[in-house]
Amino acid sequence: TGTLSVRVHNIGAVDLSGVTVDVHDGADSSAPLLASQSLASLAAPLDLTPRFADLTFAGLGASTVLTVAISAATGINEVTLDNNQANIVVNGSGTTAQPPMILAIEPPTATPGASLALTGANFEAGMAVFDAGVIAAGLALTVIDANTAQLLVPGSQPAPATILLSLGNSAGLESNVLPVMVNPLAAAVFADGFEN
Repeated sequence: TGTLSVRVHNIGAVDLSGVTVDVHDGADSSAPLLASQSLASLAAPLDLTPRFADLTFAGLGASTVLTVAISAATGINEVTLDNNQANIVVNGSGTTAQPPMILAIEPPTATPGASLALTGANFEAGMAVFDAGVIAAGLALTVIDANTAQLLVPGSQPAPATILLSLGNSAGLESNVLPVMVNPLAAAVFADGFEN
């Protein structure tokens, strides 16, 4: 039997209640249900500090592919549902391929053209960069090592905006999602009183 550790993030602007986390024996949430746990609540990261809960599922058997699916109480509008499900691939040796994990972004806000420092785990060269589950070709990622990377926000990035950042590795596994607030560049004020 195997044990699975799951970290559930709230990246929205609303506190969550009645969160259900299901583990399925297969490649999507239509596969047989293996285990389920509930979270009474999960606060929103209104101060841009990540809010998450860690769960452990034991006795899952010898599955080769697992799917973790998250659902919250009805009546909550979400920007995207793409980050409510993740696949975990278990290889033949019994070890689990690990998805990348973003633990912190510094600074948590940016302007077009800014460089951000990412810390986390399981980073690798060539990772895909997603914004709300869609490939973000304009965001340039440089991986320094397994725990650190730099992200360059393009000068053409529209602002104000919120980037829902996640990373994907070569095994097809996607990280958690963290928001990056992009603010407009401040107008330059010259001695003559005109703005540029």
